[in-house]
Amino acid sequence: MISPIALKRYRERRLDDHSWLKRASARKVNLALSKLRPAPRFQDLRLHQRVGLLLGITYPQFFFLYDMGSGKTALSLRLIEYLVRIGKVKGIAVVLVPNDAAIWNWEDEIKKWSPRTPYRLLTDSSSKDKWHTLGVFKNGIAVVSYPGYRSMISALEKSPKAKHAHRALSATLAKKFSNRAGAMVMDEITACKNPKSLTFKAVETLSKAVKFRYGLTGRPFGRDPAVLWAQCFLVDHGETFSQNFQFFHEAYFKKKKSKFGYGSTYSLSAKGKREVSQALKHRSLSYSVQECLELPPLIPITRKVEFPPDAMIYYRKMVEALIQQKGNWREIKNVFLRMRQIASGFVGMIDDDTGERAQIEFRHNPKIDELMNIIVEEKPENEKCVVFHEYNWTGQRICTELSRNKIRHGWLHGGTKNWVELKDRFNSDPNMEVLVVNWKKGGMALNLQAASVSCFIESPVAPDQREQCERRTWRGGQTKHVRQYDILVKNSVDERIRDFHKEGDDLMNALIRNPRKALGLLG
Repeated sequence: MISPIALKRYRERRLDDHSWLKRASARKVNLALSKLRPAPRFQDLRLHQRVGLLLGITYPQFFFLYDMGSGKTALSLRLIEYLVRIGKVKGIAVVLVPNDAAIWNWEDEIKKWSPRTPYRLLTDSSSKDKWHTLGVFKNGIAVVSYPGYRSMISALEKSPKAKHAHRALSATLAKKFSNRAGAMVMDEITACKNPKSLTFKAVETLSKAVKFRYGLTGRPFGRDPAVLWAQCFLVDHGETFSQNFQFFHEAYFKKKKSKFGYGSTYSLSAKGKREVSQALKHRSLSYSVQECLELPPLIPITRKVEFPPDAMIYYRKMVEALIQQKGNWREIKNVFLRMRQIASGFVGMIDDDTGERAQIEFRHNPKIDELMNIIVEEKPENEKCVVFHEYNWTGQRICTELSRNKIRHGWLHGGTKNWVELKDRFNSDPNMEVLVVNWKKGGMALNLQAASVSCFIESPVAPDQREQCERRTWRGGQTKHVRQYDILVKNSVDERIRDFHKEGDDLMNALIRNPRKALGLLG
């Protein structure tokens, strides 16, 4: 328990506020950048990027809360280029990204915005190969995914009490990597939102070794603002929200017992919301996409289909099973998974004896039928379409139907061998109409403005992940209005997921609190 006096001092500490820069004229911002010696390259950047460049040069640690598609990557590259040019950053500038698809996107951006900067892409399958690719690379940009970096500086360990080996950080490998770094950019830093995770601990070791640290994300949290602490800490080591998570939590959050009897919940108090919002301005600046760009309209379209009779029987059994769990997180998650699969036309099974996986497929699949109707009948002939799904079974079924209708397409998922080639072909080949995307692999960092139609046959559950997917097509560079289709099964979990997106909540969290209410079974 932290003393009230200490909490009062913490809440009353003096912090900066850079939001006034958003009201500065282009002339004043340009003048400030021009007076730097030497002056950075900024003439081809938009005003919000120029403001960010000025702040990044002024502060070695800064958090850019720029909306998706607003040009955070270009800003970061110009910032690194300038800091290297004036000699402040020596060694490698490490760029951490969510996945390999994001790595290749950064390669495209490096070639566009900083073509003279040498770089390495650490996309190799093994940690040993990543180290080999890094080699004796001394100056430039090294782009690596969070999981890839985590594996590079960790090793499998097995304790005498544990049945299985677990991965733990290696101080030797972490130091070996950190000694070569002079700056770091944490793209989609929300990947580090859990301070107890190995990813957070791995990134923390690097952040403690370099002076220049920049965080990037368009949406730092969904329903739970507590995850702000970890992200801000990696950037400024506690300047914004203190070095102690408990201080942050006790100062701004209030605890209350769940009215459904499943433990306690924490939420920001009214005063806490104001204070967190104000404190966040200390070493960060936010821009919405509407403040940065003039985007064409996004047109949401919902298509609802009926449950086939055989699928409805399975689904009702799952609803009954879910209600009986009463807060058992693991079982609720398993039943919820089955409910989503049934709505998509199949049920995944595991043989108890052999452990082999199999799927039961329902005879009729109205969601895929509706998807094909959209692609074949409604999509304009010369426009491209991106289809987001979650389960590989669904992705395979979509590809089968597209092939049957002789529609040229590609499938971006975990098993895709060359994501870059597939993405480039989709963007440049006028005959390739559809890109089927597993959102877990391609829902972040990809630029898919070549498409003006997007279809969600299976949507992410978390609202922030959903928004990431939406911004693959509706972003800077898009010139056409974007039609966004949601294909939902009536009276199913599909509808409830979209309802909770609109509320900014995650349906899985709601199911833990009260399954009947989350499923809309109460008045």
